[in-house]
Amino acid sequence: MPHIVGNIIAALSPVDVAYFCKKDGEPRTPADKLDLFGHNLDPNPMPYEPFIKSEPTDKPTVDQNDLYTVTMFSDGTLDLSKSGEAIKLEGVQKFHAAPDFHIDYDYLANSKEHPLIVDPYAAALALYDPNIGNMEKVEWPHFREAGSQRILDHIRSGGVEDPEARDFLGQAVMMDTASRTPSIMTPDFIKKAQRWYAENGEGASLWIGAGSENYLLPPGERLGALNGGKADRARYIEARREQLEFVQGLGQTPILFPDIMHHGLDDDANEKIIREILAGKEGEVILHKLGTPFVKETDWFTPELLKRIAGLGKGVKTSNPIFANQVNDYNAIMAGKGAMYTGDDRNFALVWLMGAIKQIQTDNPTPPTHERNGFHFIKDKNANALLGYIGLNPKQTIAGIIELSKWYHEKMKGKQCHHPTADKHLNNYLEIMMPAMGMSIDAFFSKYNHTPAYTGYVELANRFSGVIIDKDGSPLPHRRSLLDGTNSQKHINGRFLAWQFLSGAIPSDKVEDAIGKNSKILEKA
Repeated sequence: MPHIVGNIIAALSPVDVAYFCKKDGEPRTPADKLDLFGHNLDPNPMPYEPFIKSEPTDKPTVDQNDLYTVTMFSDGTLDLSKSGEAIKLEGVQKFHAAPDFHIDYDYLANSKEHPLIVDPYAAALALYDPNIGNMEKVEWPHFREAGSQRILDHIRSGGVEDPEARDFLGQAVMMDTASRTPSIMTPDFIKKAQRWYAENGEGASLWIGAGSENYLLPPGERLGALNGGKADRARYIEARREQLEFVQGLGQTPILFPDIMHHGLDDDANEKIIREILAGKEGEVILHKLGTPFVKETDWFTPELLKRIAGLGKGVKTSNPIFANQVNDYNAIMAGKGAMYTGDDRNFALVWLMGAIKQIQTDNPTPPTHERNGFHFIKDKNANALLGYIGLNPKQTIAGIIELSKWYHEKMKGKQCHHPTADKHLNNYLEIMMPAMGMSIDAFFSKYNHTPAYTGYVELANRFSGVIIDKDGSPLPHRRSLLDGTNSQKHINGRFLAWQFLSGAIPSDKVEDAIGKNSKILEKA
């Protein structure tokens, strides 16, 4: 007799319910008939009754979502029941598949009057031919333009349909863990992709990754090449500047990736090289600090070096899963008079909160700000964001940043602060962003890794959020779908597995077994 293995409280759209609760003989809506908002594009949609107690529509929206209790059984079947208010169940982890957060669009529109405390950028995925061979050289025909464009457009929309949110989220593209693997990409391909993003993201705020792939060395000779004499220092600096200038020539901001060729050099030597690379470009380039556990060969980018050069960049993107190290990076960047952008690191939302607290402690009622796409952001002691999670749930991120900003501005009133109002905004922020941190941790730091930085959870989370649909292509081999079947099966199977993982019904050390049984499980679902 099957037993219950997990429950979730989930907010589901009519399309979601139609997927999971079809009656025998009724076809599910194919994934390629849904757009990124979950709207049914089929002119003859399947009926939703008896699963939804409302009039059928061919345009269900996120605002029509109802709250359901999702119960999963040991034989892989599941049951849905409307729950109304969230049901209190012992030991149940609540996860809202499509949270209905209120977004104060007027607050975004009037950000000049109350600048926002976090400037958010999403690390956008790129899509590639799913049939590309293992370690096959990636050429331009492998790049899936339609799918990559959908992701660009989805993030630009903020995941909502209100025009006030458009381009509130900046985008970082051709990032190392999201859309580029230089070891199997030619310099020509990377340059074409950089140009494609600049042309197809026109009007958006784009940061574009710039590496050293135009300095050609055999892969086995790159590690520590600047320290061991295998690389010409002057030519390396010239190559890095060529990349920066190419991206700037496209009208976009370059991200300077740390390179393994620096491995073995001390802080003084690395500082001199970076200063030469950035000469005449101070304040125009995003610096990227990576290191362990992502690329341990870039641990040469130390906190001391960060302190010395942070002020040379437009901002500094850091990546470190250890909270104490995030705080150290924050302190080093502040000492260097730079601007911090967190990655998909544990407790990233608490780093944002820490930055807001530090900003309050300056007791400056008119801190410096900067403007982007008509939105105004504080640029001082606060912490900002550049992370892949934003692309998974942009609406959630926007709602959280607004609540944190409202808390900050209320606290800045000093003796006139209405503390119950401030507490309400802080509580809202934590309720919104705590699940976000949990999902980000599962996505980027689970036990089931394809690479140290990019895991199977990321793929599932993207399918779960509806950002990736296989019809448009899928990521590179070490990031490709874990699931077999047709396009629509992959789409829905990914969401179903994500539910199980995120609810705790399947622990991370059982992921491989679950994937192996996936086809049989989902025939019953």
